Amino acid sequence: MPVVFGAPGRYVQGPGELGHLGACVARLGRRAFIVLDPGTDGRVGQTVDDSFSACEGVSKPVFRVYDGPCSERACRGLARACAQLKCDCVVGMGGGKMLDIAKAVAHYAGLSLCVAPTVASSDAPCSALSVLYDDGGSFDKYLHLNRAPDLVVVDSAVIAHAPAHLLVAGMGDALATFFEAQACRESGGENELAGASGVAATALARSCFEVLMADGLQAKADIEAGKLTSAVERVIECNILCSGIGFESGGLSLAHAVANGIAALKGVRVAHGLAVTYGLSVQFAAAAALTGKPLGDGEDRALAFCHAAGLPTCLADLGLDAMSKEDLHLVAVRALSCTRNIGNVPYALDEDVLEHFLRAAR
Repeated sequence: MPVVFGAPGRYVQGPGELGHLGACVARLGRRAFIVLDPGTDGRVGQTVDDSFSACEGVSKPVFRVYDGPCSERACRGLARACAQLKCDCVVGMGGGKMLDIAKAVAHYAGLSLCVAPTVASSDAPCSALSVLYDDGGSFDKYLHLNRAPDLVVVDSAVIAHAPAHLLVAGMGDALATFFEAQACRESGGENELAGASGVAATALARSCFEVLMADGLQAKADIEAGKLTSAVERVIECNILCSGIGFESGGLSLAHAVANGIAALKGVRVAHGLAVTYGLSVQFAAAAALTGKPLGDGEDRALAFCHAAGLPTCLADLGLDAMSKEDLHLVAVRALSCTRNIGNVPYALDEDVLEHFLRAAR
């Protein structure tokens, strides 16, 4: 199996970078179609508009303030509007939903893409993947894109002013990257690009663990104090860039499979990063019991970090300790249906065994 590595075309991070977005996007096209939610428009829309006005050689962008579903139907409609308005590139701004919408719009329109996340709550911005739902909000499918975004612009000052719990959720997502990539290598499985993980992906995945151990708790404290520090900058880069490339090119395993199972529960809303962190705890518990190998220093440090940062490691931490047997079974079934992720688990699992570890994780 060949080594396959994917990454965004260009990554820019720093305070005030949305004020330079026009110049950055000028690399991609002359007339941008900017998709953003009402809240993001109110916070930074004028800053972005001014950045295009100050940039020579580009037309005034089209702002599409959107608050509808992230569905294929809606995204295809936005792609048609983009074409009718003669736009030649797409920009997505906001949280995960808006970036998924922008990715799908660019994909359906066949245009270059820039994403500008305003939170660092997951590693999705750098990936070649969009999660689509039906118009009612239920999961529909994963849209695999031809490539990762051409440009990722991260204004760290904007992210530093977002609620601290969003950055912490992103730390949970990033924490799993190293351990899932490790499981993928041990099982000889595929990464998210249907190839093997190589030296670069392995190094990036490991860097997620190292940065979080060194800077994660300090970054949390700094964000809570309203400060943008070097620790915060490093964790933002870890959450978005290192983990985004690390998971896609390094591979996913049981932690994300469990998170997908949690997402299948009706009426339950758990942030992706928190569900992944709980899934990582399940992965640790299952590996220790089924391989006969005690948890190593890395796993112990990861769990200690979760407890210190307030990240969930058991169902009670998610508020799901009273989950019914039927729902627990559903989580296990949905997790095991994630064939690529489960293919990267280096030990045997079935529904009964997984249900046990869903309860046993601490």
